[in-house]
Amino acid sequence: VQGLEWGRMTPELIVVAPVYGDLHGPANGGKNMRDRDLSVFPSQQRYVQGGGERFFRFLHEELIPYVDRELRTDGADRTIVGGSRAADFATWLLFTQPDVFRRYVMVDSYNADYLKLEEAFVTRRRDLPAKVFYTSRYPASGVREFTQRLQSRGYRGLDVDYADLASARHFASAGEGFTRGLKSVFGRHSLYETLLPIAAAGSIDSVVAAYRRLPRDTTTWDLGEAELTELGNALVLMHRPADAVRIYLLNLETYPRSAETYSRLGTAQEQLGDRAKALESFRTALRFNPNHRYAADAVTRLQR
Repeated sequence: VQGLEWGRMTPELIVVAPVYGDLHGPANGGKNMRDRDLSVFPSQQRYVQGGGERFFRFLHEELIPYVDRELRTDGADRTIVGGSRAADFATWLLFTQPDVFRRYVMVDSYNADYLKLEEAFVTRRRDLPAKVFYTSRYPASGVREFTQRLQSRGYRGLDVDYADLASARHFASAGEGFTRGLKSVFGRHSLYETLLPIAAAGSIDSVVAAYRRLPRDTTTWDLGEAELTELGNALVLMHRPADAVRIYLLNLETYPRSAETYSRLGTAQEQLGDRAKALESFRTALRFNPNHRYAADAVTRLQR
């Protein structure tokens, strides 16, 4: 979370984690009551009748009021994040208590009872103001199909996102899933993350064409200056400075006074052996930002 905040991918967050102080459940001599507290579907293994309902009452009637009283919270914008069995619990809350949380991150779990729950919900309500993120380790899984169903319903206020996980094993999924989920429910779609796989797989012409097809919707897409600059930087590190030049020039179409982009452009041009163009780019960077130390050092070096 600190890394996401530092990178301005989320706002400042307060993390509240109810824990048991033990990894093991009672069957193994421990105090972890996860199976009981997150039981919401009778089809779950080790299901405990009423366990999830009681745990929700604890959250809603005791823990949330305490946190709101003691910390600088926004009571209208809570997020619930859960992996595995906790993803089932969060899904259950989405359709039984939809007004308690505003954002939901559900990582690597699926239960066919999701469908029954949503079918019952849609007969009662057509609004569902929430930002929702699901993941799965399995391509073309039930989770993907479920998110497609939610997207097709046309719920008012609902924003649903899905991603396949790169993690091959269940217990490696939380780190990746929580990171991608928090970015999704708090942020906008990234130009950099969208275009980088295209750059890695094909020609730079394909990247430029994909960029020009993207909507210019700043509410759902991050179209900031740093997005294409980062893509150009990635291409430099991939030993493709000529392609990086194309991307930096593309960025300058929207941000023609960007000292940082001009400085990066100069670096790529210098790697290509075009000292004259590199010097011109570094000088332009200094014109827009006289305090740009890297560009100043480069001008001194290239003028020798």
